[in-house]
Amino acid sequence: MSDEKNSYRQVFKATSIFGGVQIFKILISILKSKAVSYLLGSQGMGVLGMLTTTLNLIGEISGLGLHRSAVKEISLKNSEAPQNSKSLIASLTTLLWFLGIIGAILTIVFSPFLSRLVFNSSDYTFAFWWIALAVFFQQISNANFAILQGLRKLNKLARANLISSIISLIFIVPFYYFFGIDSIAPSIFFAFVISFLVSHYYLKPFKLANRVKLGLAYKNGKPLFKLGIMMSVSRLLIILFTFLLQVFINEFASIEEVGYYHAGMLIINSYVGVVFTAMGTDYFPRLSSVANNIHKLRETVKQQAYIAILIITPFILLFLIVEKIAVIILYSKEFLPMLSFLTWAIGGTIFKAVSFSMGYILLAKGDSNLFLKTTVFFNLLLFTLNISGYYFFGLEGLGVSFCIYYILHLLLIGILTKKKYNFYFPARFNLTFLTCVILCILGFVINYFYKDNFKFLYLGVLLFVSVVGSFYLLNKEVDFLEKIRSYLKK
Repeated sequence: MSDEKNSYRQVFKATSIFGGVQIFKILISILKSKAVSYLLGSQGMGVLGMLTTTLNLIGEISGLGLHRSAVKEISLKNSEAPQNSKSLIASLTTLLWFLGIIGAILTIVFSPFLSRLVFNSSDYTFAFWWIALAVFFQQISNANFAILQGLRKLNKLARANLISSIISLIFIVPFYYFFGIDSIAPSIFFAFVISFLVSHYYLKPFKLANRVKLGLAYKNGKPLFKLGIMMSVSRLLIILFTFLLQVFINEFASIEEVGYYHAGMLIINSYVGVVFTAMGTDYFPRLSSVANNIHKLRETVKQQAYIAILIITPFILLFLIVEKIAVIILYSKEFLPMLSFLTWAIGGTIFKAVSFSMGYILLAKGDSNLFLKTTVFFNLLLFTLNISGYYFFGLEGLGVSFCIYYILHLLLIGILTKKKYNFYFPARFNLTFLTCVILCILGFVINYFYKDNFKFLYLGVLLFVSVVGSFYLLNKEVDFLEKIRSYLKK
């Protein structure tokens, strides 16, 4: 079998593993979202969104992105010699325990300020005490997941993600039922406790080294800080601008509108996360290993983007068919006002699939200054478009702003990587991508102009064409039909 086919299979395998997990997590998310929308309403969804965003913001600041940079370092050291990664793993665990404690203490100290900043009220001060405890468990569970990912234990990583989601659902829904909105903060805390316990269980068989003294941990973990802080700044800006956008929507409209936005983003991140989750787990380490070979780098990026667009195009067209009933099933009729936002935003993900693949080049190359500059620029661009879109056109304008941003991001990152690294896609890929974009545009035109039953007929035809085309092209590269036949013969 050719090296190229093996590479495609590896990409498809990672996407399948974490895509399958994501599908189960979507089902779990349906039940959880239904519980929140039914028991707590759009106001509860808004409170959940604000607390979750604040937690992520604090966690990103206190964690310094060490769990992300550790994935690359652990993977490299483990590939050289498994023993080399053990001291780094022990240091990572010590550092994130320490940073988690610091983050929790600072959150408790500033809880009155956070309550007034986020909710214009001191009523949520005690809720931020729960968030403080959640910050600690978020950091130490991040350490566990980073270790599993760095060691390339993808099956165990997938199981840990899935099982922690299932157990969290079982524990959290009764909280919502019995205690209402007051249970949101404690439920966030217990979710991270469960995540830590489950991930710790899957790490136990590897008999890793115990935590070390803080001074030694800092010395061993120095390589993690530069890349970690750089990646943390990127993530921090995303969370910060999301937080500011939610505050703006709350001030300009209401907490219910924040709930619509948060619920829409949950659907987008879960629905297309089938593709993007694989990028964050398997793609980055693979790309880093070939970063100094432009020919292999081009091939790796092309393979990831190719798989991504062939999977995501049918997803987008399917969503246009089921969007209304999906929102009602996931939440309730109360959340239908977010439909216009959701439609535009999820449509733009076809462009995001390609630009995301290209964006990782800067990280793999370790070009920290350029990465930081582009991160600041792109996040400011997105925030400006979001504020403008919502101010002038409400939720639909917000969705359009996301779609415009994904297009601009693809164009600009394409120009940048061509000039800086001489990166470009081959003509065959460009033709496939253009076909996928045309299918999506046709779907949006039909969805927008047709309101009768013919709309579903035409969309169904487009969906059928995209599914058949994607299956044919994927099978050419991955040859999974032959793999299935071989498995059945055994």
